[in-house]
Amino acid sequence: MAEKLVDNIRSVRTLFLLFFTGLILVLALPLFFSGIKLIDKITYQLGTEILTEKLADLVRPVEERYAKLKQVGLEDSYDHRQEIKAGALQNFVAYGYKETGSVFVLSEDGQVVFSRELKGVSAEQVHSVYRSVADVRNGIVEYEIDLEKKIAAVLYYPEWKSYIGLSIAKQELFAPRDLFVKINVLIVALGFFLAILAVFILHILIISPLIRLATYAAEVSSGKYGAKISGKYLFEFATLRNAMTDMVSNIEEKMLEATRQLNIIKDREEERDRALEEVRSSREQLQSILNNTTSVVYLKKTSGVYISINHQYEKLFKIGRDEIRGKTDRDIFPKEIADTLRENDLQVMKQDAPVEFEETVAQDDGLHTYISVKFPLHDEKGEIYAVGGISTDITERKKALEDLAAEQERL
Repeated sequence: MAEKLVDNIRSVRTLFLLFFTGLILVLALPLFFSGIKLIDKITYQLGTEILTEKLADLVRPVEERYAKLKQVGLEDSYDHRQEIKAGALQNFVAYGYKETGSVFVLSEDGQVVFSRELKGVSAEQVHSVYRSVADVRNGIVEYEIDLEKKIAAVLYYPEWKSYIGLSIAKQELFAPRDLFVKINVLIVALGFFLAILAVFILHILIISPLIRLATYAAEVSSGKYGAKISGKYLFEFATLRNAMTDMVSNIEEKMLEATRQLNIIKDREEERDRALEEVRSSREQLQSILNNTTSVVYLKKTSGVYISINHQYEKLFKIGRDEIRGKTDRDIFPKEIADTLRENDLQVMKQDAPVEFEETVAQDDGLHTYISVKFPLHDEKGEIYAVGGISTDITERKKALEDLAAEQERL
């Protein structure tokens, strides 16, 4: 009889909850979805306007520098124009908008001039982004990189023959919408709370014991193993109470074991952090050595695309480390010289060993002769993934030897 009564009470409670739940949903859902649609529209309009303004603010100083260059009659000076471009790209590198906003520059032939978000992505994704940007040319474009949706303000900059864009993650742009959703979810939760109050008497028989048991479980899980279960319990709740008290001892044992495991994990994380710090320090030391040597140091993929160069390379050949990424020797040197350099790289890969070459390249003051030691780099599978090189200028030494030989021959 008692069990039947409990079942009836549960049925009445269920009917009340279903009624109030349906009423709340009927009243709240239309407003909820219409509000989301409206705030989506407002957020998109305001967000894209801000992106467009921010992009215009970035480009404006560059245009002003070109205008000043024209005023002084140096608009045809290649060095000055490149200096302006390099300075602008440095500003773009340092610029950040909110948490995910960043600048990208794509040439009109689809090459990535600069972009943090496109670094390391596939050529197919880069091409997809470029097509989206080229189709819009000037305006707002949406695209996706590694499953992350992006929105960008884009303009075509004729001076560079490139597209300049300011992008941001769509999720961050629509953060106000997410806040709106959370607020409405809280409102719906409040409605359910009111529905629960309407059946308060029924809850005394069922919900209150559950709350007390849940409170006890929460205290135990927080480490208060001496907590007591208060109140009286009927039917299955008495069995549940006994089962929970028996469970406490098992929880305590597991917590002690978990603490031990956490200490082990903490020690391993500290070891990992120390190892990472040593790696970072080693990298900084290596980069300092490379940047201060008078030799030219460089690293290329097996395809011939540059990965990195040192400061001496930047100084001699007037190209920055960020700018050279994605370029090959043909983008920097005349075809004949570039082909020779590429043949030497291929020979290193073929022999799979360090090889010394005498190479001649063009610089501002003429041809220079270098002794280049090139060597293969292997991945963890033992396969060649790049070719490194250290080139030392021997132009003066070679000229001195030639002059000495000519003098000896004359005598």
